[in-house]
Amino acid sequence: MVNELIKEKNREKLEEQQIEVLKSFLKIVQLKDSYTEGHSSRVAEYATLIAKEMNLPENQIKTIYTAGLLHDIGKILVPTEILNKNGPLTQDELSIISKHPIYGYEIVTSLNILKDVAPLIRYHHERYDEAKEGFSGYPKERFGEEIPLGARILAVADSFDAMITDRPYRKGMSIEKAVKILKEESGKQFDAKVVNAFLRIIEIAMSYE
Repeated sequence: MVNELIKEKNREKLEEQQIEVLKSFLKIVQLKDSYTEGHSSRVAEYATLIAKEMNLPENQIKTIYTAGLLHDIGKILVPTEILNKNGPLTQDELSIISKHPIYGYEIVTSLNILKDVAPLIRYHHERYDEAKEGFSGYPKERFGEEIPLGARILAVADSFDAMITDRPYRKGMSIEKAVKILKEESGKQFDAKVVNAFLRIIEIAMSYE
């Protein structure tokens, strides 16, 4: 019994150390790409609101929140000049940055404490409907209900924040325009159930303004 307690204490200490390493990785990403810091926090918050609106269990909501914070951690392996490019990316640069969900998955997947978070990171850029030439997500491994629900939620939260946020090479669009795009892509790029849940949240928030 004492041995088991020691093992458990050592395991908890190791997991705490692993989390600290991940936080360091995330800080490096934020230093490389100033957009990431606020973006990750907002995505985590949006995703949490969606998950609650969809009445998901508390443990699943926590997993989705953590995945939101860490969803871009794979960008640590993307060159800084690509992350901070002041203009549209070339096809080669897009190919490099499209690997960041897999990089993030590989960084996180070895930590047992985050085993449920890793798939959400890997698949948060997948397209809901079957990938078609010119309209596909990445890494092009799953579509529809095969994509974990948490990843489908992150896809909506991530895209919405990306659309309304200013970047060095473009001005963020209005919430109204972003909502219009979400509606247009409902059932296409995004899961319609997730979009509808998020639109209810936005409608309530805007009614208070």
